[in-house]
Amino acid sequence: MNKRGDVMAVIIATVATLTAFILITMTIVGFQAKADEKAAENLCRNSIAFRAQATVSGTALSPVLCKTIDKKISGDRQEIKDQLAYLMARCWWMMGEGKYEEILANPELIRKALGVHRGENDCFLCYTALIDEKEIDGGLIPTNEMWNYLAEKDHRQIKGKKYIDYIQNYGGPGTAAVMSPIAPQEAYGIVFMAKNAQESGSGYWWSTPLAALSALGATICIATVACIPAGLALTFSTGFFVTSAAGAAYRDFYGSDERDVSMVTLDHLKAIETGGCIVKDLGGE
Repeated sequence: MNKRGDVMAVIIATVATLTAFILITMTIVGFQAKADEKAAENLCRNSIAFRAQATVSGTALSPVLCKTIDKKISGDRQEIKDQLAYLMARCWWMMGEGKYEEILANPELIRKALGVHRGENDCFLCYTALIDEKEIDGGLIPTNEMWNYLAEKDHRQIKGKKYIDYIQNYGGPGTAAVMSPIAPQEAYGIVFMAKNAQESGSGYWWSTPLAALSALGATICIATVACIPAGLALTFSTGFFVTSAAGAAYRDFYGSDERDVSMVTLDHLKAIETGGCIVKDLGGE
């Protein structure tokens, strides 16, 4: 009877412990689900900073805690451009502002610090952005108009620093691209694409896939750390249907292993998915 009583006591204690664990886990998960976007962005940035320090010092690596944040964008034409520009800058900020490229020159160490796994793409989808308007006053926002906003408007938190200048040279070397026009009721993505080539200044790695897209009628605006004035603007028009030829060009662009500098890209979500850059969770190792 004493043994049975002991067994029952152990069972009751185990059940109680498991129940408490489940309740605590549910509470933590619920808290995380309700955490605001700013907290999630700070968590991502800080986890990368700690991991980069660990990579430099050779100590144990802490996990990267970055997950894609889903946004709804609304407002007039100017407000839409402002929100998208800020998200591009915020993505660059979360991923270390290019600072680790100078500290960790080797692309393998950069991947290690950022928690990006070597594969077909070295990229992370920072944000999805649904344009939550039935129409945009003035019609589509062309890529060159969105680009001009980046080139002409100050970062909302850094006075005197244009968005494109912030990405290109505020922290470390960087570049940005606007790949498609902005339309109402469409979904877009802001992607961080990590440096994955050893040599810096080795050439315009993006020229071949972008030339293929421009031949198909795409409009692309892109800048490099060499600071091409106002970017390369190829003025055509295109829809959002991705042909097989365009799909190959997108895969070449997002999957390139010749990126000599990290990049933030704004593109239609369908194009990003076609390019294979759909990494939504950097869990680290």
